[in-house]
Amino acid sequence: MSTNLTMRLSPHSRRAEADSVEIEIEEDPFAQRAERNKSIFMKIADVLFSMDIFTAGAFFLIGTLMIITGASFFSINVKANCLDFTTACGFFFLILGILFLVPGVLFVKKATVVYYLFLGDEELMEEHYYY
Repeated sequence: MSTNLTMRLSPHSRRAEADSVEIEIEEDPFAQRAERNKSIFMKIADVLFSMDIFTAGAFFLIGTLMIITGASFFSINVKANCLDFTTACGFFFLILGILFLVPGVLFVKKATVVYYLFLGDEELMEEHYYY
């Protein structure tokens, strides 16, 4: 990174006038390439692990409700030996609930560990951990 600044100061004025300003900033090409080459799963993981505690709680709650709903649909129809659209919906809700529940649980666990690690000191948490 190089900076070149040329200024001219008038003897009768307190204002400085710049003749030319050259600023060159070199960016790391490897960092750009690494960002572009991230897989879709890594991008999703970045989004999921940068969410705040309220979003993680919502994921946890939605996932739990979906699993309960899916399990009830699925178990009632399987016990009755009636495999129809409701059973498929129950299975779909089970899978979707698990997909919502896993990131919620992981993030809530991570946030709780970090909170207890810093013993509830919010300033220290903000310094070392962005939530």
